[in-house]
Amino acid sequence: MAKAEDEKYKALAHPLRRALLSEMSTSGRTLAYFVRRTGAAPSRVSNHLRLMEQARLVNTRQRSGGRVYNLRKEGLQQVLAFLNGLIGPS
Repeated sequence: MAKAEDEKYKALAHPLRRALLSEMSTSGRTLAYFVRRTGAAPSRVSNHLRLMEQARLVNTRQRSGGRVYNLRKEGLQQVLAFLNGLIGPS
């Protein structure tokens, strides 16, 4: 398995990162939003978001109010394709 793929699975392994992904939308969410929703410290949330960005599961863009985080569907589709390959046709 390639390093980029390994990073995706590592990113999905942590419960807080999965919670952040569940809260994310294609319209974008800010760090402050995630902190309010999870109750986790801003530095902790920021570190998890950065790891997911490096794993190419999340896109970021700069906005006047700070960074905005969006799901990167392509990264999740790669994970889903792998899992579907394990299950095989129904």
